[in-house]
This record gives sequence, structure tokens and C-alpha cells, in this order.
Amino acid sequence: QKNRSGKPLEKKIIYIDYNKTTESYLDKNFYPKEMHNGHLMLSYLDTELDIDDTCQLLEKKYWDRIKLYSPSLEMLMIDYYIATFTIDNYKFCLDYDYGIVTISPDDDGDKYILEIIEYFNICYENKMIS
Repeated sequence: QKNRSGKPLEKKIIYIDYNKTTESYLDKNFYPKEMHNGHLMLSYLDTELDIDDTCQLLEKKYWDRIKLYSPSLEMLMIDYYIATFTIDNYKFCLDYDYGIVTISPDDDGDKYILEIIEYFNICYENKMIS
């Protein structure tokens, strides 16, 4: 994805599973990315969705199944937001640095990452987020 000031956003598929179509990814604002350990993560620019809105949407989707923990104060002092949350006892990391918000599982949370991506895209399409 290329973001240049004054120009439209450019998206190009570099690698994709042969069973998927490129259109299913290119027309979405939120999509999975593979981590070094083979699991999925989600990252996006804070202009699409900031930390506060991210937390609100996660709480709205998972209600009492999610537990959000306070961010690390030591990291906040160096302008790096990092917090953890759990959904059904699966642990995730929520961090924010240089305008990029990232949600990543500590272990196998691929199912939840895909649910979050689908929910964020529905919210975006229905103008629940701008």
C-alpha cells in the first residue's frame, strides 16, 4: 500500500493464496497480514481508525468476552502505546507507533483477527467509522 500526500491511495497485491481473489482484498480497508511466526495480524493507519475508536469497537463487538488492560506507562513516556487485551482467554497485543495501529495475537488467535477484520470492514462500509 502506498500513501503519498495529494495522491490517491494505491494498493497492490504482492502475495496471495491462489484460492483467493485479489478483489476481495483490494476493496477493503482492513485486511490480514502474516506475522513472522505464521499467524495473522492486523495493522492500519491511525487516520483510518485511532486507538480510542479501536478499543470502543472491540468492546462493542466482544462485550463481556473482552478484557482490555491499561497501556504500559513506561512505553507511554517514550510515545509508544502498547497494551494487552484478552478475548475468551486468548491474549492480544494492541500497539501504536508512528501512526500505525497494530493488533497481534500472542499465540494462535487467527480466528479472532479475521473476525475483527470482518467487523471493522462492516463498520467502515456502514459509516460507523469514518
